[in-house]
Amino acid sequence: MRIPTNLVFVIISILIVLAACNSGKKNVQTILREDNLKIYSAEIDNSRDTVLQAPGGSLLTVPAGSFDGGNGTKIRLLIKEALTIPDIIMAGLTTESNGKQLSSGGMIDIEAADGQNLHIIKPIRISVPGSFIDSKMMVFKGVKGDDGQINWTNPVPMASTSQMATLHQGEQLFKQKCASCHGIQSPVTGPSLAFISRLRPENWLFNYTRNNAAIMKSGDPYANCLFEQYNKTPMPAFPELSVSDLNRLYAYIDNESKKSGLPIPDDHIKKCVDSCLAYQTLKDSLTTVRNRLIDANGSGISYSKKLPGGYVSADTTGPSKRSPQVYPAVYYQFQVTSFGWYNIDRFLQEMDGVKNSRMVVRVEGQYRGQVSVFLIVPQAKVFEQGGPLENKVDEWGFFGEQGELPLLQSVTASLIVVGEQQGQLVFDLTSFTTRVDQTLTLQPIPVAKEAMNERISRLRLDSFNMDMKESKNAKAIKSIDDKLESTKPKTCDCHCGFRRPPVESDSLALAGDK
Repeated sequence: MRIPTNLVFVIISILIVLAACNSGKKNVQTILREDNLKIYSAEIDNSRDTVLQAPGGSLLTVPAGSFDGGNGTKIRLLIKEALTIPDIIMAGLTTESNGKQLSSGGMIDIEAADGQNLHIIKPIRISVPGSFIDSKMMVFKGVKGDDGQINWTNPVPMASTSQMATLHQGEQLFKQKCASCHGIQSPVTGPSLAFISRLRPENWLFNYTRNNAAIMKSGDPYANCLFEQYNKTPMPAFPELSVSDLNRLYAYIDNESKKSGLPIPDDHIKKCVDSCLAYQTLKDSLTTVRNRLIDANGSGISYSKKLPGGYVSADTTGPSKRSPQVYPAVYYQFQVTSFGWYNIDRFLQEMDGVKNSRMVVRVEGQYRGQVSVFLIVPQAKVFEQGGPLENKVDEWGFFGEQGELPLLQSVTASLIVVGEQQGQLVFDLTSFTTRVDQTLTLQPIPVAKEAMNERISRLRLDSFNMDMKESKNAKAIKSIDDKLESTKPKTCDCHCGFRRPPVESDSLALAGDK
């Protein structure tokens, strides 16, 4: 039987459309899949209250009688965590909810071990660790599609916790007492406060907040230099703030600093103060030795080389006196009443710094067919799969047909292309700084799986350095004059903080503590 020409045309058109659809987003089941995650197996007694801690730090609080079904009271659970961006990538867990981008705070999967017909009849509380708290995060339930990909659905607000309450109270204090003069990311009339609790000792910081004039009057070099640097503008005193108030205030500032992905600042004033103190001590000591040497030579010999004065570079100072305060880990908490995947997320479009953007990804080379392209934004824990752009063979995009997408700006991101060609793994990765409009190129080549895993493992969420870099003592210099010359001031004015005899201001009493 002969098929009419017009019907042939219709069939061919349908096949082309189906092929185009199938060439779009698809999960790389053989490479990036859940099996890449480690499974934590735990046996519990269903008749007793139990708290489990998974290897990644997640806590499961399981009340007695939480499960119905099974054989006896012994219950075996299987738990998988995807808390870091490398874990999320290797498991192929994209961050998308019904076509909208998400910023993840971590994912966890709870299942009953094989052979158990279990049902959760009492809510189980889950606590997932994070480096900061974002009050706009919600809990999404994972629904797995026929293609194996998980779509995150049914968002529910996060349970309120004492940590969230503390941060909310700190935010109110910041708005009332600080925001008119200080930003967290940038200075206003006073300095920015990013990670200030990690830059100054707690006792000094609390004393300074309550009465900075008294700290300056004590001769504290840091306080006096700070006053000079910011146009001699006096800071209001807040003697009414209790220790509890100050803890809330600085916990909020620290949390906002981490949530914004800020680096720990380079505290220039502290370096100058430390350098000046180190230089003055060195100068006094070496000048005494130098004068003795000159006196021993008698009056017939003169030595007229002038000693340098002023600041030294920060590299000559020793370790700081006190370690910076580090706040403990925080947790997102929620309850579950069914098994499966859960994801702590917020919609990316609602985040500060996100703009409607355009990104085109060109995939080149002989292995460009049958591959998948993914976008990774570690700071926001975004992992998105792309698809071929409309009417394009080698150009890929995310969400929009012409490459449109919401994108967090001016942060480090990465693109990966991964696929399998005749049993050979092909892969490429490139990192870049996000902009509103950009075109990037990937060229997959054959690689070993270990090499791919190693490159992906470098894509950490940590976009800021949590370790304070201590100064190092200067190396011995051949002569006294050469040593003083090597420690000569470079970028600091030593006079600002040394007009009075210094007092250990962090030893001043904290009056009115509560």
